[in-house]
Amino acid sequence: MSEWIKCSETKPELGIDVLVYCSDTKEQFVGLRTGKYFQYAYVDDKRVICEPSHWMPLPNPPSE
Repeated sequence: MSEWIKCSETKPELGIDVLVYCSDTKEQFVGLRTGKYFQYAYVDDKRVICEPSHWMPLPNPPSE
């Protein structure tokens, strides 16, 4: 798996799922960059967003 990348150094492409880490809450989850923020869920038809400190590409899926 890749190393964590600081969001302050570079950000992933828009709309691509990546693993994100929020240092304030110590949470990791899959999210996608929608601009300044990363979206990771919908609750009652509202986007749940955060501003993570780090991200990394997702691993390749299993081949079988």
